[in-house]
Amino acid sequence: MAFAAQKCELIHFNKGRRQWEAPVALALPGGTGTTSITPVGSARFLGVWLDWKLSWKAHGQAVEKKLHTQDFALSRIAAKTWGPALAKAREVYTKCIRSAIAYGASSFHTPTGVGATSKPTGLAEGLIKA
Repeated sequence: MAFAAQKCELIHFNKGRRQWEAPVALALPGGTGTTSITPVGSARFLGVWLDWKLSWKAHGQAVEKKLHTQDFALSRIAAKTWGPALAKAREVYTKCIRSAIAYGASSFHTPTGVGATSKPTGLAEGLIKA
């Protein structure tokens, strides 16, 4: 098995004011030399985007971009005079768009207060428009 440094990403999780930017030298397996990897600001792990401050801004931006393209595709499929009926369009919305919003929600969810007047906070506040 060979180590592919170009496929790897390095991220330092830090609550400080700045991100570490200095490259890190890694020794290759078998003692064949070293390779350097530059830290990145955000990385994708199992479909969830993690940024260096764990603020979920990178995940929110990725989901909003994905929702924009899916919304555009749904609006082209289900037109007013042709295409599937409202029930089928709602089914496509529920299965495609809502599942994209909910993916990874257990990791970034911020609970709201009790009562009907409480508003979503955190990443859900930005995704509520979608």
